Amino acid sequence: MTRLKVLHISTQSATAFRFVLPFARWLRAHEHEVHLASSELAYPDAESFVAPIRRSGLPFHPIAIPRAIEPLADLKALAHAWTLIRRERFDIVHTHNAKAGVIGRLAARLAGCPVVIHTNHGLPFFVADRFTLPENIAHLLLEASIARLTDVIFVVSVAEQEKMARFNITPARDVVQIGQGIDLSHFDPQRVSAERLRHLRTRWGIPPKAPVVGTIARLVHHKGVDVLLRAVARLSSTHPDLHTLIIGDGDELTALKRLARELGVATRVTFTGYLKDPRDTRDAYRLMTLFCLPTCWESFGVVFAEAMAMQIPIVATDLPPINAVVSAGETGLLAPRDDAAGFSRAIARLLDDPDLRAAFGAAGRRRAQRLFSEERLFSTMLEHYLRVSTRPKLGDPHER
Repeated sequence: MTRLKVLHISTQSATAFRFVLPFARWLRAHEHEVHLASSELAYPDAESFVAPIRRSGLPFHPIAIPRAIEPLADLKALAHAWTLIRRERFDIVHTHNAKAGVIGRLAARLAGCPVVIHTNHGLPFFVADRFTLPENIAHLLLEASIARLTDVIFVVSVAEQEKMARFNITPARDVVQIGQGIDLSHFDPQRVSAERLRHLRTRWGIPPKAPVVGTIARLVHHKGVDVLLRAVARLSSTHPDLHTLIIGDGDELTALKRLARELGVATRVTFTGYLKDPRDTRDAYRLMTLFCLPTCWESFGVVFAEAMAMQIPIVATDLPPINAVVSAGETGLLAPRDDAAGFSRAIARLLDDPDLRAAFGAAGRRRAQRLFSEERLFSTMLEHYLRVSTRPKLGDPHER
């Protein structure tokens, strides 16, 4: 069997911990050597996970990659990555996130790495007013240029693949739609006891019998948590015992707390902040009567897959790729973007129909088992690793 030496580079350790570390452990179990690299920095919406990454026993290399464009710091990060790749002689460099994707792929090619792979977790430009027009154009041109240094780009959804085609972002060889995977043995409703749920209600100040609309998200504008608050405020008279559970942190936290006060629902909204223990996040799903995230944009929407795996019915935004993850009328209900009234009606429908909630929950678990297994995802990525590793490399004069 071919034994590969692989480096995964992410901008922030939160990405490395949540999306890369499970695959890295799986590769190690299949006798491949895997190293991880990322910044050690923490952000309001993304804490540092360097400590648990180090505890995994996998080699970790800190590279100070800032999320924003900082030319001097970016050049230092490029030099650091080039030195690491040149010294360790990796067979594959696999990059994640926009900034690490540029720095890591460029460093890998300059260092002579034979195979360069990138996962498009979501192209950040021309999305939900995140950047100005000049910034969007700069991001697009940079991504299109660096793609040509890449052997394979993995995309997590058809929507992202279509966006790449629309903007003519073409790697040297392949674009592969891989989807997203979750650990179904971890996200298993049978692992959460009634006693544990009672403990969480007490911990977060939720009345014992109150129905709970919950969400898990970075608290940034495009996640639409403000729409969720406006939607539940509309239900104050018809569902006065409804409680809202908001899990996550970010730049919008203060504004969202203020909005909850202005809407008169602050006493029935719990902001937990970021939950660093993965068991707390998993168990919180089971506390929810339904899961709702009125997001304006997702590259995939892994929280919807996690909620379905935990047998929780969904209310989500009717836009791709979310409407490919959540099956409307089977595992959840969809509402138009930014439509608080539409979300309110969908939430009310599920709150008022326990049989429908149960049917959606059971169907969601089956859908997650069928489509979102991380074992399937990991096997697919390894197959492409091995396939690309046996082909002529970029720049090989024998390549046709």
